Amino acid sequence: MTKDEKVKKNIGLAFDLLREIIKNPAMADNIPDGSTIIFLDNEQSISKKETLKNNNKYIRVKRKFEVV
Repeated sequence: MTKDEKVKKNIGLAFDLLREIIKNPAMADNIPDGSTIIFLDNEQSISKKETLKNNNKYIRVKRKFEVV
């Protein structure tokens, strides 16, 4: 995947996430202010160390969004 394709994909995912938050505002409570959101594919994994680094919040992209 080229850098341009990845940027377009992430922009699309960001809009999809916003639509989910509009439908379910409580979902936003799981994302701390100032967090960096990183989208994960189903096969990507993260370590506990990575979740604490730089206040990142990872979101696994399945059929719907899940804050991890």
